[in-house]
Amino acid sequence: MNICALAFGTVIACGAQAVATTQVSTLAGSGLAGYADGPPGEAEFMMPMGLATDARGNVYVADAAAQRIRVVAPSGSVSTLAGSGSADETGLWVPGGYRDGRADQAQFNKPSAVAVDRHGAVYVADAFNHCIRKIENGIVSTFAGSPTTAAVDGPRATAGFGNPAGLAFDSVGNLYVADALVGLRKISPNGVVRTIPLSNDIPNAFGMPVVTGVSTARSPKGEVVFVAAPGMMFVLDANGNVTHMAVAELVDNPRLMTAGPILQGYNSPGYPYAVAALGPYEYVYADTVSSTVRWAAGVELEAPLGARPSENAQSDWSGYQDGPVSVARYNEPMGIALLPTRQIVVADTGNRRIRLISGFTGYNRLPSSPAAGIVKELQGRKDQYTIAYIGNSSVWHATKWEDSIPAQVETSLNNDRSRFGPSKPVHVVGIEWAASLTGTSEMIANVLADSSTNMVVLQLNSGMVNADHDRPLLASVKTANSAADWAALTAELRGIAKTLASKRIPFVVVIHPLPAEISPLEDPYYRAFEPQRYEDYNGSGTLLHAAAAAADVPLIDLFPDFLHTERLATHPALFGARDFHFSVQGTDLVANAVSTALEQLRPWQPPGTAP
Repeated sequence: MNICALAFGTVIACGAQAVATTQVSTLAGSGLAGYADGPPGEAEFMMPMGLATDARGNVYVADAAAQRIRVVAPSGSVSTLAGSGSADETGLWVPGGYRDGRADQAQFNKPSAVAVDRHGAVYVADAFNHCIRKIENGIVSTFAGSPTTAAVDGPRATAGFGNPAGLAFDSVGNLYVADALVGLRKISPNGVVRTIPLSNDIPNAFGMPVVTGVSTARSPKGEVVFVAAPGMMFVLDANGNVTHMAVAELVDNPRLMTAGPILQGYNSPGYPYAVAALGPYEYVYADTVSSTVRWAAGVELEAPLGARPSENAQSDWSGYQDGPVSVARYNEPMGIALLPTRQIVVADTGNRRIRLISGFTGYNRLPSSPAAGIVKELQGRKDQYTIAYIGNSSVWHATKWEDSIPAQVETSLNNDRSRFGPSKPVHVVGIEWAASLTGTSEMIANVLADSSTNMVVLQLNSGMVNADHDRPLLASVKTANSAADWAALTAELRGIAKTLASKRIPFVVVIHPLPAEISPLEDPYYRAFEPQRYEDYNGSGTLLHAAAAAADVPLIDLFPDFLHTERLATHPALFGARDFHFSVQGTDLVANAVSTALEQLRPWQPPGTAP
């Protein structure tokens, strides 16, 4: 058997089924955020997610942040099939709504997936309206569920959905729904909604059977259903029985083994979001967290259709690059479909583009590769100028020390020390202390104030404020955060500053956004399971800045830097796709901005000293 070999993402040899001919290109999208229609290089998307195709080669796109359903012709020209509304002040998303009627006046609320029936009607998973919509003859109607109906089975007129995220028809007209808050649902041709019981051996993510992507294929034994879920892929037969499964970070677990064959080599499937069947035993899927597209056949997990295969790249290899599959890069892809030409079309969500994979005929088997461990080691030294860099896990997460924010700040300050000081070599100690500000404040008062620390930098986000009030990491500023909460933050920062000032220790506060406070592009995977409106978080930066500034402490505000970067046509991923931690590019942005600001502030200089 011929074997493909990979070396640092470059295909060396692949036998008769060489992938060297596989190319990735851009079908449509300029990269700018918007909903402008037109030629391929001028059209704009905001957040392309679910994809579907028809027999003529048209690609239907659920543009989730634009609240529109778009159509990409085979030529790449883009038009709007349905949806309306204007962008908010950021220009990065359109507030959602709910309205049936004429397609150009209809409203959606995070349309996340699309499917096309044999007659050409288009169905939409309207996630935040908790229903399935239908577009036919220029009219939008509600096909199943409603914004106010609970997630229940039954006739489609009275049934309800939680957070529909994926759609797929099978060959006999059943419409499968990946309902991210309920499980796998099926709408029969006679209009009855049923939840498909999933095996108890399937691990539940987030405490529930979360599913986000679904696709079907016909086999000699009947329908085959491919299902994507957080950290896993599983394959069902027509009766809902699991025939194959792949689980991320799999360990020896007899309970999982009973569910069916595991992908060969215990190779992690990454973090699938959307899946497209290439046949009854072969499929491709969008791995949002690893920012790549992966292919699998049977029970053997194969190579990514993009650069630098990794078990869980956490956006390390995200980017935008066309060309041979060995060097192509994506940014948090969340949609995938198969064209009649056998080309694979991808919703490259983070890049705001629709990509095309051509010339792919499949891989031969690739060897498994173990995931690399992360070394975390740091020791403080008293003979240097020691900066305690403290906060929650956003300070240092899933990266080697030399690539972390504290290490990059240390390197920059030492490189520029002859111009900006301080007099002794800088040593930065990164401290992931507590999720709450109260816990951090206690640690500063009880530990750092009586240590050899020369300066304290507190990296603060709204999640730490919410933790103090027993709220979720990302709580709506419109409903949860009261004026008293922000006043408490001001008082807490003043207390820290007073404690440190009594020890003559400079104190600097850094504030930065959480992903959804900037753009829905920056938290697509995690937020897919929590139906909160994006506009509910708008204003967090203003409130956080005002509360910190009122404490009268040196303040480094990173919100403008993040927002500026997000608006760029070729913006990098700033956060990992499945949680609030920074990507490699986001880490670099924070480290560079903080280093530059500290060199301007020069808090190590005695008060009254000229810079």
